[in-house]
Amino acid sequence: MHTSALHDTRTRATPTQLRAAADRTARLARIADAARLPAAAAPGIAIEYLEAQPKKASDVAPATDAYEVHRARGGSPLDARLTFTNLFLGACNSVPAAALHQVALSRSCDPVLYNPIYVHGGPGCGKTHLLQATAWEALAGKRRVLYTSADRFNGRLPQDFLAEVDILVVDDLQFVNGKVGHEEFGRALNMMVNAGRQVIVGCDRAIYDLEDFDDRATSRLASGLVVEAGALSHDVRSGIAERRIMALGVHLPGEVKDYLLKATVQGGRGIEGAVNRLAIHILNSSELMTVELAQTMLGDFIISKERRIKVEEIQMAVARRYRVARLDILSARRTANIVRPRQVAVYLSKTLTSRSLPEIGRLFGNRDHTTILSSVRKIERLRHEDAALNAEIETLTEQLRGENV
Repeated sequence: MHTSALHDTRTRATPTQLRAAADRTARLARIADAARLPAAAAPGIAIEYLEAQPKKASDVAPATDAYEVHRARGGSPLDARLTFTNLFLGACNSVPAAALHQVALSRSCDPVLYNPIYVHGGPGCGKTHLLQATAWEALAGKRRVLYTSADRFNGRLPQDFLAEVDILVVDDLQFVNGKVGHEEFGRALNMMVNAGRQVIVGCDRAIYDLEDFDDRATSRLASGLVVEAGALSHDVRSGIAERRIMALGVHLPGEVKDYLLKATVQGGRGIEGAVNRLAIHILNSSELMTVELAQTMLGDFIISKERRIKVEEIQMAVARRYRVARLDILSARRTANIVRPRQVAVYLSKTLTSRSLPEIGRLFGNRDHTTILSSVRKIERLRHEDAALNAEIETLTEQLRGENV
């Protein structure tokens, strides 16, 4: 019988291998308990908090030949700064970091616990850092890894490469487009998972917010471990800023740093960019750095509470909150688990945007403006009667306005 190039008898773990994996998991759990860390994200995953320190490329890169093999297989470039060593951990990212760190440290003979692993979250929450850190760590452990950006699938990813890797890491899945790209990704996903090879996917949206992917691909993604990387928490943002301040050798007054963390964009790159701008002024000017001066200098970095919120953003945020597909919210379906999220999304679209009722109706599947008005009035009434619903709407509102950064 013909055997697939991806077939691997190691996926049928022996009792000895399973016992070894269980012993390793128990060891990690003991380490976590000793450090008084939070509970594991899922069975077999222990959260280890790593102290993030700046490292040189030579300190974190695997052997040159391992990286060259990765590039020869068609892997995308890896940034030597994006490692677990340089990762600040907090409540926002500890769960995906724990899952991916365990994969990165696994051996080729270890059974695959969760496959695929799907990491999602908005821009600036550190997904690429997590995925590249996994690739670096696995390469250093001499695992066969392929880290690739999603756009590779749009031009067809050579299947021969997949036969040579144990771990496939796909970043920015939302950029896979067109029939060819979707089919190519689905084929690669099926081949790897069926062969017991680890697949890790990063995306800026929840699985059921993916558009134009067929049901087989989305159900396959949902069958593994789905974890969310949240907006960077204050402690992580503070660590990123402090590390950059130290690297540049400047001093920021405490009130200026507090302002930067509270008012500037949430992503790590944005925080570093804001520090860079203030540092240039400090190093080249005798003018004292104050909050007022920082406000002037960081105008384009500041989160505007009056920023324009798009209806599509509202629909996606509500879909994530209620665990439904955005396309279902726009559809004609009238089931209870769809109607309430739809009404909430309509209500938020009316209260958080300047769109008229007819415009909102068009953006919700060409609904009549009277239907939109009815949904708005119903949610207005229910907010006074249902404390849980009111809290959900307040949370969504803060999220959309960026007030929870």
